[in-house]
Amino acid sequence: MTSRPDIQAQLRTLSISKEQRPLSGTEAQRRSRRAFLIVLGVVLIGAASAGYVYRENITSMVGTLQATAAKAPPVRLVQVVAGREGEESAVLTATGKIVSDHRVAVSTKVSGQIVALYFEQGDRVE
Repeated sequence: MTSRPDIQAQLRTLSISKEQRPLSGTEAQRRSRRAFLIVLGVVLIGAASAGYVYRENITSMVGTLQATAAKAPPVRLVQVVAGREGEESAVLTATGKIVSDHRVAVSTKVSGQIVALYFEQGDRVE
């Protein structure tokens, strides 16, 4: 039979060292809380940096607008008076092109091959 000291030595070899043991509940909570605080700190620093950059951009834009407004010509007030009877009023003549914002799809109800096309784009058809 094996002696008692040999069994105790064998049992000691079966023990798990502290480095290899899984974390206890409190240690895991501390580590997760620490990680959360680090992430929260990084997010807050990022938000503060973004706010600072945004504020600097707004300040720069306001300065640019003020400089542009200072260079702008002064506003002139115009008074509009109704025409009197018997006076000729000015006639405004303009030329241009009217373009529809709608598209019309022209298609047939039967299939086939087009042999000849007797009109061009823009021609009036009935």
